[in-house]
Amino acid sequence: MYEEEDNAVHISFQWVVGDTRALEQNVREMIGFDHSYGIAVLSRLVAFLLTYFVAKALLPNTDFFVLIWIVLAASLSIWVSLGVEISLMRMLERLQADDPKRVG
Repeated sequence: MYEEEDNAVHISFQWVVGDTRALEQNVREMIGFDHSYGIAVLSRLVAFLLTYFVAKALLPNTDFFVLIWIVLAASLSIWVSLGVEISLMRMLERLQADDPKRVG
């Protein structure tokens, strides 16, 4: 449960293995701000541009569309690895929750 009082925030919850979505939502509400989506889009564009310039400097005679494929693969690879990590962690939590003897 999430409660705000003047300058204090009280968060209380009952721990259930694998069930942290309610807490995640409360934390997102506390740390979120108005322009977070715009900043995320802008940071992705900057990452694409920087990756393009690095690839162009390292491979000067490469075709433009080949550079675009390199930029997409390089810039999005971190998100793919994070997605795989999150899905594996959730799968592990589900496996642990199915058998209480293995939780811990």
